[in-house]
Amino acid sequence: MNLTPRRVPTDDEVRRLLRASVATSDSRSAAAVTMLLSLGLRLSVVRQLRWSYVRQKGTQLQTRSKRYSDEIVPITRSLSRQLLAIGPKGALERIFAKPSAESLSLDALFSSILISAGLYGFH
Repeated sequence: MNLTPRRVPTDDEVRRLLRASVATSDSRSAAAVTMLLSLGLRLSVVRQLRWSYVRQKGTQLQTRSKRYSDEIVPITRSLSRQLLAIGPKGALERIFAKPSAESLSLDALFSSILISAGLYGFH
């Protein structure tokens, strides 16, 4: 088990990340960054989220992790709106699936957001 604490972004870094996420043309960007920052989810967990995990008319999200048990967490109206902007597909489809063949994967999208925000070494 890795007990090394994760680095918490500064307020300035959070602002830069949010600004960079809304500046992209990919509707997944803002929702992914908001989830990572506000819910403290790992990118690997966000990558696996499915539309069926969004509950109570978009006010809760069920998270699943291999290490931990399932958890239902409340989400903000802002995040709910960001998810709606992506547009739910089928219940079993991943929320952050590539919308088209030429779209970036979530990992590549997040890397480009980090670069745009000037946070090259942040993980």
